[in-house]
Amino acid sequence: MKFILLAILIIACKPNSQEALGTTIAPDSITLESGDLNTESLVSDDEGKGVQEAEIQFPVGVDESGGSKVEPPEIRQEDANPAAISLEVIEDEVLDSNDNSDTSSDTNSNKLNEDQANVIITPTESAVEDTEKSEVLVVDQTSNLHTAFDEILKEYVDAAGNVDYKGLKANQPKLDNYLKALSESPVQSDWSKDAQLAYWINAYNAFTLKLIVDNYPLKSIMDLEEGKVWDKKWVNLAGKVYSLNEIEHEIIRPQFNEPRIHFAVNCAAASCPPLAAQAYSADNLESLLAERTKSFINNSQYNQISTSGAEVSKIFDWYGSDFGDLVSYLNKYSNTAIKKNASVSFKEYDWSLNSQ
Repeated sequence: MKFILLAILIIACKPNSQEALGTTIAPDSITLESGDLNTESLVSDDEGKGVQEAEIQFPVGVDESGGSKVEPPEIRQEDANPAAISLEVIEDEVLDSNDNSDTSSDTNSNKLNEDQANVIITPTESAVEDTEKSEVLVVDQTSNLHTAFDEILKEYVDAAGNVDYKGLKANQPKLDNYLKALSESPVQSDWSKDAQLAYWINAYNAFTLKLIVDNYPLKSIMDLEEGKVWDKKWVNLAGKVYSLNEIEHEIIRPQFNEPRIHFAVNCAAASCPPLAAQAYSADNLESLLAERTKSFINNSQYNQISTSGAEVSKIFDWYGSDFGDLVSYLNKYSNTAIKKNASVSFKEYDWSLNSQ
């Protein structure tokens, strides 16, 4: 160990090349004096005066350039005193050891870096990918889900909200496919409130259309189930069966506290607020509710309003608690300001079918 430590100290202090040592080493043998291990101790066999020598035989090989190269010697303990071991041999071994150590270190370092990269980068990319997928799913469920229904409404509902039930019946599979999609994509708790409300409004309207189409032709929805069609449980959504009344009065009204839904859900009757010729979505819910409410209140077919009084839809009577002070509510949307002390009455409801 002592001679190795000495050799390492010498190597650290001397130039790297053999030429800097000022010696010539024969390809088949070298000698080293037994004195201090320094560059002056190295001599050729011809100059071994007063020097304790240990001759070490080197196998000679041929390098790639065609010249001779020295293979590492095989040193026996009895042949060589540690002090007489060739400095060049020690240097080669130390350098080889350093090279191997460096290579191993670099390899291990590279492997560690690669492993660290895999540990750090891969999960991060995976997490981002999962987040992106999750976001895409939410967007699909709250907007693209209703694309088919939007197409149906644009094709079979006119500007006045009347429905071409005959034409829709001929294309009923498209409506049925949409209802199936609704059932397979129920409301999720992480959806926005607007997305959830849009889902329930569309579900109510779509299943009402199916109810009429399944029984078409008919004159009035009141002809079905002895006028109690809204109490029948037949709306299947994700394995749970609802009635239309449950959707409106146990989900939509209490959960969302939004009186404008009365101008969005449609009961297939002539006096019912007109069915919009487009589907509701999280993106258009607010604007569409405002538009439908203002349009209905100012439509003289449904409401007659003057400054001194108003005769309005029976809806405002049935669901008076949702609107609060009725005159104040009407004035929020009416083009004609109604006096606070104006009289308000309610029109008879026309249950005839809202067909074209």
